[in-house]
Amino acid sequence: MHISQFLEKFKNTGSKDLLIREKIAKLFSEMYHMTISKEHIKLNNAILTVTASPVVKNDIFMKKQQHILWLREKIPGVIITDIR
Repeated sequence: MHISQFLEKFKNTGSKDLLIREKIAKLFSEMYHMTISKEHIKLNNAILTVTASPVVKNDIFMKKQQHILWLREKIPGVIITDIR
């Protein structure tokens, strides 16, 4: 296997992550009627981290399980086990 073939596996990983973060940001922005940019969304090891106003963050945490199920439904194939 050539190194270029090996690296090809990782080529789309960054763009896929960006698309997922954009989708999550859009969904939360629509839900809370405010702009939440993709830069405020991190998804690492199935843990979603959201940086937002204290009011929005509080609401997200209070409804954490509902949001996890809702995001799994809206973005099939994305695994989210926790929101912080």
